[in-house]
Amino acid sequence: GDGSFAPDSSDLNATYILGNNDTISAFVTIYLNINNACGLYSDMLNITVTPAPFVDAGQDIVTCSNTLQIQLNGIISAGSSSGIWTTNGSGIFMPSDSILNATYIPSSNDTTNGNIVINLTSTNNGNCIQVSDSFVITFTPTPILSAGSNQTICNVNTANLSGTITNGTVSTQWLTLGTGTFLPDDTSLNVVYTASIDDINNGIVQIILTPVGSTCNLFSDTITLNFISSNSGVDIGSDKSICNGDSISLIPIIQGDTGVFNWSSSGTGIFTPSDSLQNVIFTPSKADIDSGSVYIYLQYNYTCGNILDSLLLSINSLPTASYNYSVDCNSMTASFTNTSIISSGNIAFNNWTFDDGNSSTQQSPIYTYTNFGNYNVELIALSDSGCSDTTSQQITVYQTIVAQFSVSDSTISTSENVIFIDQSVGATSWLWNFGTQSDTIQNPNYTFNNVGEYTVWLYISGAGGCTDSVSHNVSVENHGYAIPTGFSPNGDNLN
Repeated sequence: GDGSFAPDSSDLNATYILGNNDTISAFVTIYLNINNACGLYSDMLNITVTPAPFVDAGQDIVTCSNTLQIQLNGIISAGSSSGIWTTNGSGIFMPSDSILNATYIPSSNDTTNGNIVINLTSTNNGNCIQVSDSFVITFTPTPILSAGSNQTICNVNTANLSGTITNGTVSTQWLTLGTGTFLPDDTSLNVVYTASIDDINNGIVQIILTPVGSTCNLFSDTITLNFISSNSGVDIGSDKSICNGDSISLIPIIQGDTGVFNWSSSGTGIFTPSDSLQNVIFTPSKADIDSGSVYIYLQYNYTCGNILDSLLLSINSLPTASYNYSVDCNSMTASFTNTSIISSGNIAFNNWTFDDGNSSTQQSPIYTYTNFGNYNVELIALSDSGCSDTTSQQITVYQTIVAQFSVSDSTISTSENVIFIDQSVGATSWLWNFGTQSDTIQNPNYTFNNVGEYTVWLYISGAGGCTDSVSHNVSVENHGYAIPTGFSPNGDNLN
């Protein structure tokens, strides 16, 4: 062969260093010659050269810190065909560290430290020494793409876009979910987006800044462009009026862009449930009521500006409904006197209901009931501004009382016990007057002692203090037999 001996060929314990031809031919014969007095002696041995393992772990890799896995492609040939992966990091090899094309899963410590070494070492080397190769994985910060903030564009069809990249560089491209265009192109970070007619009509379009050709696990960023026309408006209606004690619902009409509401007034009333909602209820304060009117304002703030609308709310006085009444006992007729008042304006209409199905619109009506009893009489007083008040009272209509009586005998004699029979209607108490005497029972007995003409009176009272009276003339005669004590034939009253 073409190898050499160390330290030299005369040393019995020399080391043979293979030459190139030895390894190429994979075979070499070594001879040992001894020459002494006895002669020349020789011996030999054959060395078979096995190829050493060849190991290639791959090239150094630079990747982003958010890379989830790294593909390994190790090569082992010649004296071995197998190997094992190791690392100074703390990640794992999948599915196994003995697979040449395994996948390395970095740990968080790997990416935090910034770089790790991956080693591939041959195994099953036979008589050969194991061979290793390594490469370095460097983790760089992950680029972050930003398309900017959402924009609201008023009255124009263009939007300035300024994309940014943090932590490194990467190629990017602008995309639209609409149909507009990018100028000068869609690959520059700073561009102008020109909205199409469809974009304007839709009022909204999404713009995306996305990475192009990056090996990193990068995320796109999306913003929204809102296109608003100039026809936004607010209308809370025309001037209105309410009655004292009432509240008013305010429901404005909004056109165009959505915005923020701020209700206020020139007085001290309150808005419920909040002065920052679209639809509210306004309740005037006492000061508002005393002043008779108050201005209400709505400040509508939207993206492209603000609008103020107002109305005048007039607060009209309430009438105070009231009445007096009297009931005629003898006719079941009630007379009503309207005493309603109003501090401002006029009472234009009155409506009476008599609780028996009938009603009246007279100022102060007189009404006759057909039945006695209790009735709830209601009066509604309506002002010329449409404000009303209601009052009611219970009145009692008493039964019409009629005094009447009869006598037990049509022919009355002195010393006769005469019965006076009450025939009155609705009476609850009686007073009889016989001229010289009186009685309070309903059907009294009375004896006239003297002949003559008498007027008998009956006074009655009923419910509610109603009264009536009646009188009849009674003729009392002497119908008995008398025994004469003297006789006057010539009529001179002398016997």
